[in-house]
Amino acid sequence: MPDGAGSATVRSPARKRMVEFRTMTPTFKDETLERLLDEVLALSQRKDRSEAVRSALEHELVRLRRRRDINDRVRPIQERASALGLQPDGFDDKILMDELSGDV
Repeated sequence: MPDGAGSATVRSPARKRMVEFRTMTPTFKDETLERLLDEVLALSQRKDRSEAVRSALEHELVRLRRRRDINDRVRPIQERASALGLQPDGFDDKILMDELSGDV
């Protein structure tokens, strides 16, 4: 076989399957998941299903980390308040806040 720009690349069957696997787009048996993915693709104007799934997972990780971070920040404040003897009184502050803001 001649060398050079015109020669064909020969791939082993295993290598060909690996390339095909890497380029496959994700498909799901769950109709709701498919519908959600289609909606995300339409709204984000993405065409790549893998990128849409990756982006959604990255956003979910950020959200979960933020939630954990706020819990970690609030816990010491709650512990200090408890050490000072401050306890929830069961009073519904929403009614008071609505009255003070004029939303009643």
